[in-house]
Amino acid sequence: MPIVTVAMYEGRTIDQKRGIVKGITDLIARVTGNPADSVHVVIDEVKRENWAIGGILQPDRQAVASASRAAAGTAPSQSSPRPVKVNRSGIPSLELTKGMNTQFNVCHETVGADALRMGVCHHAPDMADLKWTAKAEEAFYVVKGSIRVRWESENGDKGEALAREGEQIFLPRGLSYALQATGEPAINIFAIAGGPTSVGAVVGPAAGDKLRAAAAHLG
Repeated sequence: MPIVTVAMYEGRTIDQKRGIVKGITDLIARVTGNPADSVHVVIDEVKRENWAIGGILQPDRQAVASASRAAAGTAPSQSSPRPVKVNRSGIPSLELTKGMNTQFNVCHETVGADALRMGVCHHAPDMADLKWTAKAEEAFYVVKGSIRVRWESENGDKGEALAREGEQIFLPRGLSYALQATGEPAINIFAIAGGPTSVGAVVGPAAGDKLRAAAAHLG
């Protein structure tokens, strides 16, 4: 009877919790050979003020990160809402899969966004497949070339979508998909909305490490 305890910040939706426990249960059952009905998953929600990394409570770490963004000109004032300009130096460039370079221009790491991730992907003609699961609503707008998405829904429906320059693809929450090369270089602008970001507030090179870890987890 495997028992898995997941400690995470409070605030996830019930749908997100369903996705977490299903994913963990499927993995444990597959690896151990135990029936899924015997796998127990316990979610332990923790307040940020009760979680520390490196001896520093998360609210204190976030305060330091906010101050760093402010010094770099990438953070809004805490006194009142205002637009935020994201400087090029503040955007980590990531190779999420071979031949696919991604910049998360708007997310928690760059501007403190709670429920929006947006950026640009550059695709090589022979990029490796990027496997992902849409935990929130996603959209791709093709600026150059073309991209292919092979998808599968939670109920087993499957399909393929090809978007060329000037076209876009919308992916509802819950789809698993592979973003694939089409034999030509491509650029797409992506947006992910409808749920909290999956990584904490960090800046600089650490942001890239956190985003890579998030990509590996979702993939």
